[in-house]
Amino acid sequence: MRNDLRRQTSTSVGAPTDADPVTVSLEAVLRLLETQDSVITQLDTLCRQVVQAFTGAETAAITLLRAAGPATVVATSDEVARLREVSHSDAAQPSSFLSVPLRDGGPPADHRSAGVEMLGALNLYGTRPHAFDDIDQSVLGLYVDAASVALRHARRCEEARNLVQQLRIANDSRAVIDQAKGIVMALRGVDAGAAFDVLVARSQQENVKLRVVAEQVVQAVARHAPVGNAL
Repeated sequence: MRNDLRRQTSTSVGAPTDADPVTVSLEAVLRLLETQDSVITQLDTLCRQVVQAFTGAETAAITLLRAAGPATVVATSDEVARLREVSHSDAAQPSSFLSVPLRDGGPPADHRSAGVEMLGALNLYGTRPHAFDDIDQSVLGLYVDAASVALRHARRCEEARNLVQQLRIANDSRAVIDQAKGIVMALRGVDAGAAFDVLVARSQQENVKLRVVAEQVVQAVARHAPVGNAL
């Protein structure tokens, strides 16, 4: 590791004075992933750890690929837009730029394998020339792995929340359909299967969801209105 990666960072609480800053920083990242902070908070803290570990970095940012296009979701400085422009377009101003892709589905070496999804990138910006080298890119890959874990965890949590919401809706639908079946059984003197068929027939006739028909039946009873209007 280059000498500028050997300095002690401010995040090394209780660590030896000669501790490698990358090691100290990654330990903080591992602790971060064990918390319940939001993914944006985790990614923001991760970017700050990167800037502290790489002295050539002026700022760090994470860009995610979204339906509307790439979006920078966190950055350690408001200067990221200017530094991005300088790094890519202004040869008169020496600068450095290092970007490592964020991927889901496999390690960096397998990024061309089937099932690996591109999530975005972790970007470093520096104002002095040749601030980053191949070793930096390899080390930055460790942070990328941590960011990918955080993003995958957030995605899984969101999928779990959506599933729970769907289960709640399904459970509510079942409850109101059972109520409507009971009402039809009482009014028409039929069994549960026949009552369900009545509700399904009405649903198909009106081209509305079965839950909607069931709610109409239940609401009609609640209003003391003729249930036949709902069927």
